[in-house]
Amino acid sequence: MSKIVKNDSQRIAFSVKILSAFMIFFVAMSFLVCESQREEIQENSSLPQIIYKAGEEGNSGNWDITVLDTSETDNVKSGDSAYNKVTTQGKFVVITLQMKNIAGYTSKYNSREFLLRDPHCEAVYNINNVSFHAMAAANGNEKMYKENSSFICVNDEVGAGTTKKTYIIFEVPKETNIDDYILINRNNNGVITGYNLKISCMINGVR
Repeated sequence: MSKIVKNDSQRIAFSVKILSAFMIFFVAMSFLVCESQREEIQENSSLPQIIYKAGEEGNSGNWDITVLDTSETDNVKSGDSAYNKVTTQGKFVVITLQMKNIAGYTSKYNSREFLLRDPHCEAVYNINNVSFHAMAAANGNEKMYKENSSFICVNDEVGAGTTKKTYIIFEVPKETNIDDYILINRNNNGVITGYNLKISCMINGVR
């Protein structure tokens, strides 16, 4: 009986050690991923070397980018139902971009290439999970439900010389005044480029 108890205790102790090892590994990997993303954000959030005016086409790496419009809302529609939408406790900053692929080969953009920054202070926002889902909803709504072929989603391939539109969305606190904010982009190891926002009029609480 004592041998059985001893063997069971050994098995439990061994299982605890294995579980602990997995937990340590998981935490370590999560830390490394977070650190990698944080370093990328810190690198790209430096003040841009070039800042283009609102509505002005400006080159950034593989793309000529133009800010067509900027609006604010607390929800983004997904699909053809009024009940299908992505919501936030803060607000979404919805930036409509025109992007022309000037790379000479097929390219696609990544959400990590964009940041929203207040050049007067340290406030910087990346595209988090909530805003990423809002982007997928907004662009998918245009592309699939409205069958608007001029829009692309994240990681859609764009042929050389082709111009497309896309929504870039950030989640920010409700009290954030984005009038002085700039959109930052860096891709293909190019320079950090800024774009002033072209802000629409406020209508019914939504810009």
